[in-house]
Amino acid sequence: MWALQQTLRGDFLIAYATGEDLDHATGLFGAAQGDFERWFKQQVHEVTGTDFNERSTGPTSEILADTEV
Repeated sequence: MWALQQTLRGDFLIAYATGEDLDHATGLFGAAQGDFERWFKQQVHEVTGTDFNERSTGPTSEILADTEV
């Protein structure tokens, strides 16, 4: 899920993903070189500065609450 959240401090891009092995899935996406994948990664890079072609070395987000409605 990708969302654009407008705030008083500017726009925020919110991305949310679930899965069994997100590190592996992110690595596969980063390595993907299809037309759509290259286009999508370029769009995200232009908007956020995030480069999916490079593996993140930072920690993953900490889940504070997980609810299902």
